[in-house]
Amino acid sequence: MKHTEKVAQTIEEMGQKLCDWKACHIKISDTGALEAVVPGGYTTAPSRYKNTQGSSGHCEVCCHAIKNFYAIRNDVTQQVMLVGSECVKLFGGVSGEQAESQSDEDLVHGIYLTFAVE
Repeated sequence: MKHTEKVAQTIEEMGQKLCDWKACHIKISDTGALEAVVPGGYTTAPSRYKNTQGSSGHCEVCCHAIKNFYAIRNDVTQQVMLVGSECVKLFGGVSGEQAESQSDEDLVHGIYLTFAVE
């Protein structure tokens, strides 16, 4: 199965649309936890590839092992997922570097959603 097909299948299995997801800011907290900046009320998405405490880091969309984490969010379902540098480009055509340099609007109006990944 091609990478883009696997991504589409994962999103479809969650009953969602690819076009509803977009890249968002992410940072590492003082404690080393990954934090996505999202509006209040957002939760982690129910991906079958969900990262859990103690698991090695992998993309929650395609399950590839990743070392550089990025985040995508769905404003329709108010959910967020951790993804790798290849998958983040599929969501609005935004590379990881571009996502990090986006305006600080999310930072002003957002909260930090912490992910349990070591």
